[in-house]
Amino acid sequence: MALSVPVTEIVKKNEKGLLSKKDSWERIQVKNIAEVINGAAFKSNLFVKNKSEGLPLIRIRDIHNSDTEVNYVGEFDDKYIVNPGDIIIGMDGDFELDLWKGNKALLNQRVCKIIIDENRYNKKFFYYVMPGYLEAIHKKTSSVTVKHLSSRTIMNTPLPNPSLEEQELIVQKIETELSRLEDSVDSLKDVKEKLEVYRKSVLKAAFEGKLIKNHNYNWVKQKIEDIAKIN
Repeated sequence: MALSVPVTEIVKKNEKGLLSKKDSWERIQVKNIAEVINGAAFKSNLFVKNKSEGLPLIRIRDIHNSDTEVNYVGEFDDKYIVNPGDIIIGMDGDFELDLWKGNKALLNQRVCKIIIDENRYNKKFFYYVMPGYLEAIHKKTSSVTVKHLSSRTIMNTPLPNPSLEEQELIVQKIETELSRLEDSVDSLKDVKEKLEVYRKSVLKAAFEGKLIKNHNYNWVKQKIEDIAKIN
């Protein structure tokens, strides 16, 4: 089943959590900064296991991989081509998002591709901010069997909209701090599960503007120290 409440209402009720934003930032709907391309219903009789034929076909199970289980050997419209680094989202199940890690491939049904207008929004900023919204949408999506995400819901999602300069700086800070967090737990195997908690804390701080405020690293430094104390 699909979402039963407006995505704007979900965001409004979660503005103190991972869907928070700096007070001075406006919000902008995805449809105003990106195009959502839904995958095609390719004929299964043209799926092959031979990797030397056709093109890799990205299904939901392949989103986090660098290869696919099958290739497609039929004709296709170029709009369904996925290139390395393109943003893809699974529209059934857990609503997973990732950057495609494989070679040129094709987009199967129930997977969508997000084409960001990079003159209006930073692609990497979208990559970091959108999963929190997908998680919140997933929690509010009812289901009997499998949860379904619609392209309309994605397009209507209101994201934080700092300036492009701020977005670029935030991305740099996020990647620096996530790298530090990962390094800090590299040898602490028993607290690996804590990394995702602190990762979300870093992202929340980023979307509230804390990581770029006076270029202050004290907040993240404390998080790293907290991880070290766990051991």
